[in-house]
Amino acid sequence: MYSENKADSCSTCPVGFFTTGGTATTRTSCYECPAGSACSTGSTSATECSPGTYQSSGGQSTCDDCAAGSFKDSSGAGTCSACTAGNYCPA
Repeated sequence: MYSENKADSCSTCPVGFFTTGGTATTRTSCYECPAGSACSTGSTSATECSPGTYQSSGGQSTCDDCAAGSFKDSSGAGTCSACTAGNYCPA
């Protein structure tokens, strides 16, 4: 929730955006969720994509699974890496 220009009522940030800091009445803006993370409606922070998932675009509500033959072993990925020869990377 945030209050635009000290409005009488608070608004909820839309899907793909978040607001941060202060309280609902002192927050004044929504920020686009960055690549490598996802934001549901009303988010107060961006949630990093978990290992095995990625999000290459900003402003998204979900992270996508890495495709078969690729992987990501850390959080906050904007891309997945190709599985190297001799390794198994299931979907």
